[in-house]
Formats: sequence, structure tokens, C-alpha cells
Amino acid sequence: MDDRRIREKVHTAVERHCAASGVQPNPFLARRVLAAAQAKGEKTVTKKFSIGIILVIILLLTTLTAVAVEWLSGRQVVEQVAVPIARENDQKNYSHEELAQLIAALNENGITLDEGSALMQAFQAGKGYWERDVIQVICTAAFGGTEDTWNIEQKHWYGEMLLAIGAWEQNLWLLPGEGEMTPEEARVHGIKALNDAFQTDLPLESNENWLIREVFELVWDEETHAFPPEKAQWCFWYTDRSTDRLEYSVTLSRDGRIIDTWQNTPAPQADGLPSPTVPPLYEKEAVAIEMYDSVMHYWPDEVKIEVYGAPYAIPSKTAYDQALTIAEKAISDSFGPEALARLGEYQTGLMHQSIKDAENGITQWIWDFMISTDPEFLSDGYRVQFYQTVNDHTGEIFTMDLWVETANIGNG
Repeated sequence: MDDRRIREKVHTAVERHCAASGVQPNPFLARRVLAAAQAKGEKTVTKKFSIGIILVIILLLTTLTAVAVEWLSGRQVVEQVAVPIARENDQKNYSHEELAQLIAALNENGITLDEGSALMQAFQAGKGYWERDVIQVICTAAFGGTEDTWNIEQKHWYGEMLLAIGAWEQNLWLLPGEGEMTPEEARVHGIKALNDAFQTDLPLESNENWLIREVFELVWDEETHAFPPEKAQWCFWYTDRSTDRLEYSVTLSRDGRIIDTWQNTPAPQADGLPSPTVPPLYEKEAVAIEMYDSVMHYWPDEVKIEVYGAPYAIPSKTAYDQALTIAEKAISDSFGPEALARLGEYQTGLMHQSIKDAENGITQWIWDFMISTDPEFLSDGYRVQFYQTVNDHTGEIFTMDLWVETANIGNG
């Protein structure tokens, strides 16, 4: 049989198999098989391969191609596996068995998680992990970067997933509607405001010198104690990659009005010399994690401030005691009056922020308590988060957005 007839048979076989399996035919596949068979001086394919062997190779290759096409993306694993499992249980964390099922689904679809990550360390220790954190880790693998570097569409989709599992009651991350500014238009408008205000020349897109982070989100309204849609804001932050320091930010209203422009102007030292170069955030954070483990709630207060700076703060003892009482009552109300007693000798960790609004005469405190006997993996215990607004003139304190859940794993 001559080469022409062999090629025709191979081509026909490929077409038929692809039609039956739903795979798009590859016009170069048969050519590569024949070329490989004729390598090293072989004159005709019949001397080394029969038509049957060639067809077996072709069927194998096209089958592998079909399998690759059918792999789920990170998003699809979240939608089709992670969210359904979370909605079937009545807790905020995946059990070890559920986590094993989810990790198996990731592996089957070619998605591997960092073996050194907190999630995988917990899994290897036979523990579960927070549902929200698991989904965040998968999204990080899918989108790259960190949550704050995702684009507006990715953040909105992530918010929808948290809404689906009950981790959020409302998706605060929005997509612009019909007739509203696009992210590109909002960024152009914001950059112009910054360039005009500070005589700078910022780029439109992230590059080797600048990292641009963006969000279109709902904003809390102090008067109505809600997130009114009309108060949605665009925010853009510009970080100098060489120092990992935030240098500029701009906030726009939903309709494009400039609300605020900001420039980072470090204060000089007492001797009048420029401030010394500060190590990038990730380097300081890595050192702290090495020394104090990954659950930041249990780091010394001074370390949190050294690593992250303002608005992290050390609360007064009176404010701390009052806030801890609120947290303990919230645990009792949610998990029963004996919840803390059943826990035994627990340790309390805290992430605290203090944000002063001098214009309105208020200070906002953010409390994030972690109460557990296992600060390393948080395999037991509870987490309580809430905000407090303090009237700077009267001292009146208003508590809101109280959130209680089991600690389980992760630091949020």
C-alpha cells in the first residue's frame, strides 16, 4: 500500500473517531504520527507500523485531548464541588472528610495546592478548614495574586460564592450596571485626579513599577446602618513595587464624583534626614510568621503594628475588657451558655483596628477575637467580629455587625 492510500485511511479514521466522540479533529495529528513512524530513514510506514497500530495511537491521543478539554477550571470546581458541599452541611467549615473530597476533585482537574500552605498542613494533620478560606485558596490558584489584587469582575464572582455558602449576607463587591462607568473609565478619571493633585504620572495599568488594585463596592452608611446602593464607591490604590509601599489612592462616587485623593508623605526623622527604607511588607510578615506562627490574632500587639502599621492599634484595657465581654456573650448566645466552659483553658487572640474620623467626630473600632485552645490550627473554639462606633464628644459607643462562628481553621 503506498503512502497516499495510507494517509487517506489514517485521515478518514481520525475524522470518524472525532465525529463520534465530539472532539474537534486535529488536521496535524495524522501527519505527526506518520512522520514519527518514518523517522530514522524508514521509507514507508508499513515497514514499522501497521494501520491498526497507528489508529490505536491516534485514538489514544485524541482521547487524552478529550479528557484535557473536559477538565474543570478553578471557578468550576468552586461552583460545582466546593459550594454544593458547603451548602449541604450546617457549619462554616469543611470537615476533614469533606476537605479530602474537595482536594481530590482539585487534583483530578489538574489543580494542585501548595503543600506548605496552612490549608494543606491542617489537612495532613487530619483537621478541617474554613469554607471561606478554602474557596479563597482555590480562587488564588485560579486568579493568581491575592484577594486584593483581583480585578472587579473576579471580586464580584468571589462575593457571589461567599453569598452562596452563607459566609456573606450581602455581596459588597459590585459590577457596574448599564450606563455606568466601566472600570477602565473610572480608572482614567481617578488617575487624572491624582495627576492633577500631585503632579505625578501614574500608568493606566499595573506594570513593573506600579501595582494597581481596584474595587467597586458598597459602603456602610452610619445613619441608616445599611449599605445603600447609591453610596457605592470606586477605589483605586497605587503601590510602588520597589518599596511595597502604598503611595497614592483615589475614591470616586458611583457617578464619577471625586471623593478623595491621597498621597503617602512619610514624616522626616528627628534629625531631618529621610526616613530609612522600610522592608517590603511580605518580608516582615514572613519573619513574623516564622517566629509566631500563621494565626496573626496571637501575635504580640507590637508585632502586628510593626508589620502592618496603622490602623492596627493596641486598645486600652477598659475598651478591651468591655469588647471581650461582648464577644463572650455572643458565643454564649450562639452556642449555648456552657460553650466556653466546655472549651476549657482557652487562649484569646485579637486583631484590633482604630480608625479616627475627625471630620465627623467619631472613632471606629474593629474587633476580631479568636478564642481557642489550639492557636496553631484553631481546631476548636470560636471567632467573634464586630464594629464599634465611638462618639468622640460624648463617649457613647454603638456596637454593630456582630458576627460569631466556630474558629476551626485559618485566620480569615
